[in-house]
This record gives sequence, C-alpha cells and structure tokens, in this order.
Amino acid sequence: LSIFLILVLCFPFSWGHQDIYASIKKKGKSASSIKSSNKKKSNKKGKAQSKSRSSKSKKGKKGKRKSVDNMSIKAYYDSYQVFLIDTTLTPGLRYMHFLYGPLKHPVYAVEMNVLDPSLKVGVIKGLNKNDGLERIGDMFMRIDSTVRDSLLTAVNANFWRAYRNTAIGPLVTNGEVVQMSNFKNWTSAFFDNKNRMYIDRFDLSGTIRNENGTKWEVSYVNERLDSNGISVYNTYAGSEIPFVPNMAIDKAAQDFLDNKPANQDDSTEEELDIEQLKAELTEAKRQSNIEYPRVKVQIRYLRTPAVNKEVPCLVNAVDTGTVGMPLRGAIISFGKNFHPDSIPAAGDTLFIKFSTGLKDTVPYMQAVCGTPRLVANGLPKHEAEYEGSRNVRFVSHNLPRTAIGTNFKRTKNYIVMVDPSGKGRGANLAQMAAIMKKLGAHDAMNLDGGGSSMMVVCGENVCNNSRVPTGRRISAALAIFRKQMILRDKNANTE
Repeated sequence: LSIFLILVLCFPFSWGHQDIYASIKKKGKSASSIKSSNKKKSNKKGKAQSKSRSSKSKKGKKGKRKSVDNMSIKAYYDSYQVFLIDTTLTPGLRYMHFLYGPLKHPVYAVEMNVLDPSLKVGVIKGLNKNDGLERIGDMFMRIDSTVRDSLLTAVNANFWRAYRNTAIGPLVTNGEVVQMSNFKNWTSAFFDNKNRMYIDRFDLSGTIRNENGTKWEVSYVNERLDSNGISVYNTYAGSEIPFVPNMAIDKAAQDFLDNKPANQDDSTEEELDIEQLKAELTEAKRQSNIEYPRVKVQIRYLRTPAVNKEVPCLVNAVDTGTVGMPLRGAIISFGKNFHPDSIPAAGDTLFIKFSTGLKDTVPYMQAVCGTPRLVANGLPKHEAEYEGSRNVRFVSHNLPRTAIGTNFKRTKNYIVMVDPSGKGRGANLAQMAAIMKKLGAHDAMNLDGGGSSMMVVCGENVCNNSRVPTGRRISAALAIFRKQMILRDKNANTE
C-alpha cells in the first residue's frame, strides 16, 4: 500500500515538470489513437511509410514544403503560450511577460490604449544630442528630473552608426527632425498628435519658403556633407554651429570598446577598426571646416514644430563663422551655391515644412526607424530581403529582438522585447513576426536589437528588476509617458 501511494503521489509531480509543449503533442497522439485499436497495431508500419514519403518530398518538392511551413506558422506558435505576468501598470497601459511558441521565447510586452488621453508616446534622444549615446536607465533618471510628465516605459529604437553615433533613418522627437536621411528601403513608424502609429516606408524631405513664395529644398538636417545646398540645424546638433566634439583618438576608441556588449553574437555589432575611427573623426572635422564660412540664419519657431505642417519662423539674425543655437529655434545654413541677395534678412518670416511623402496629410510628432517590416496589413511575414538585409545571422539566428506594432484600428500600440539577457533562445525574424501577430499587431516593424535590446518599465529593467542602469548605451529610445494633469478647482475665484 505504501509503494502504491508513493507512485500515485509522485508520478503526477514528476510529470508536471516535463516539457508542456511535448505533453500537449503527446496527448494529441493518444486522443487520435483511441478511435481504433487496429490503428495502434498498424501505427509503426504507417510511420515507416510516411517517413519514406516525407524524405522523398524533401528532395523533390522543396518549394511546396516551404509554402506549407509559411501557412502553418501561426498554428505552430499558437500551440504554446504561458503568461508569467499580466498586469495593468496604469489605466490604459498593460504589461505582459509570457513564454511563447515551442522554443518558449521569453516575451516582454507593453500594450498601450491609444484612446486613453492620459498617455502619450515620446522619443528620447541620447543625451539630447544628435551623436549622443545613453543607457535607457540613465535616460529614465534624467527625464524624471527634468520633465513634468511621468515616464512609464521605454525601449531602444533606431539602429545607429558606429564611431559617429548618429541614428540611422528618420528620427523625430516632439515635432523636430533629428535625422532626415532615409536608409535603403527601411521602414519607419510615425506617430501623430493622438499617439496613433503609422508604419510604412516614409520618404522624409524638407522645404523652406519665404514670404514671396520662393522655395528651397533642405539637403541635410544636423549635418553638412558638402559646401552646397541647405542644412537645417536644431538644438540636437549642439549649442553652436559648427559643433565638433573635441575627442582624442584613444578616448574615442576606449569609448567604443566600453559600449560593446558582452554577447558577441550581436545583430548590430561590428569590430573596432582604429583606422576607420580616425577616418570618421577626420570627416567630422572636414564637415566642420566646410560649415564654418557658410552664411547662417538664426530663426525662432512661431508655432510648435510638426512633420507635415508648415511652421512659420522669424529670422533673428544672419551671420557667418560660429553661430549660437537660439532658444526654441534653429539655424539654416545656406551653401555657397546661393547668391547673397537670395539669403533672408533679419526680421523676415520663413516657413519650414518637413513632409513624409506617404500619408502626408497627417501631422506627426514622433518617429523612429528600423528594419525590417515584420507584419504588413495583417500578414506576418518579414521583408528583410526587400529592405536590403541579407545577412543570414541577422535574419535567421535566434537573437535578442525589439519590435513595435499597432492593431488594425490603431487603437493599440505594442512595444515588445524578446530575450535580451542571452539566457533564453532569442528569436529570428520569422518568429518575431509571429509573436507580433499573436499580440494583435496588424502592422509591425523590427528595431535595433542584439546588445541594444532593453526594456525599462517604471524605472526597472524587466530582465533583472534592477534600477541600476546597465547595458549598452543607445542612440534613441521610444517611450510612453503619463501626462501631468493640471486640475482646476471649479469653485476657485477667477476674478
């Protein structure tokens, strides 16, 4: 009797610690085998026949097999999902941590209710500089001490260029364009003034017009690559223009090494090349020399900047050489191909407009860029090859990933991260697409990943529950804030 009780009590306990997904599959087989006892007897023979048929189909029908795999990816992943955390952080903001799919991908996700007026999306630039890098934890502490709104959650955003530390692809924060240049066929996510997310391959461009109707095209933002054309600089370019950080080669090299992740299997990592570092610093000085003699027009915004909206600006002053950055304004630098008579004068009014090309009637306040698109119009299929990413490791290896997406009606925004610690199995792009689809994304895109992947919720790193800033310094972060609501007493005397 004692032996029998031990078997009864211990057997379920030991079985419970087996792989759940495997047990689900096992149950499925046993359920189907109950239908007929004769099928059990012929099961081995049937398996042998099916194995021979499948081996032939692998050799001769690769294309058909591939299409079946694509069709069954959702069912394949829907077979396993275990929630470890599912809670409401604040009204309109849901935080989830769950294991998903047969590989049990550790997924951390934040779901934002776009219709909640107390929440807003924001983009945080590292150190508030075009070439600034900063840990997300440090961003949290800096924002908490300088911004009235409460920062609730943030993840890494744009990929960034090594050595120069500038973001790759369009980057917009609070209506101001930090980076304008598009990269290959990469995808961007633009957010309107109601926090709705639009994912597409936007072609960001800029124009300036004067009161007479004369228009000029903006060639660069926060940089100048040659002596012709127009460059627009804002506060993210520095306190004065031209601005070149005075960094020695050895200091820059050590700075690069300090920011390398411990995990060498990184989707964005590249080896330090001291010669390339020297070349980049030399190029920065060359651009500074080009910019110095250009005519620079100081302007002050007369309206809050927004993409796809024409912003009137007042010309404060016109000068050459080194010019200080005005408060709540920008500097327009005219290249040598402009005649002096065509350059605006102090007191003139100019109109600046940055346009997205696609969906250009919507005013946008924030934007980030990444690659590739993961879900397009409800179809979970990454577009890495079309966007120019053919690296096998980046596409097919299981790596830490970060992604964002929105549902069909744009009433939900999703911020997602998979396995940033290296302890789990990570995800490849196809798996990441399935995860975003499962969460409810109708459109989704991949952001910078690898050693850059990190999510902070309410000041804590979701992986180690620590408030101590760790990890790689990044160029920009996508964040969700709770607005500081100013309540007025209805009975207050307003006379």
